[in-house]
Amino acid sequence: MLAIYHNPRCSKSRASLKILEDSGLSFEVKSYLTDGLSESEVESIIAKLGVNLISIFRTKEVEFKENGLSKSSSKEDLLTILLKVPKLLERPIIISETEAVIGRPVENTIDFVKKTQLK
Repeated sequence: MLAIYHNPRCSKSRASLKILEDSGLSFEVKSYLTDGLSESEVESIIAKLGVNLISIFRTKEVEFKENGLSKSSSKEDLLTILLKVPKLLERPIIISETEAVIGRPVENTIDFVKKTQLK
């Protein structure tokens, strides 16, 4: 089953959600802003994306600098702040059992859905 880490105020996230809704695939909406994130979720996301932790951060958000973070911050510091300030998670992120994609641009979501439908 698919899941989308969704921020309803984000146009790219809304567009990716619509793509998923129109795809006919089963998926779950992860409301990470209200429900928060767990360390295991974050570890799973970066493993499925095949990236390092900083790659899933919105580094231009005010909270990134307010929390003393930089692109060279330690994984421990990044993770601690991301769990406290989930707004810093890049969005949307769509995950399957084995892979994930950042839906920015939305063409990433379209390609991911097409690939998933072929399986």
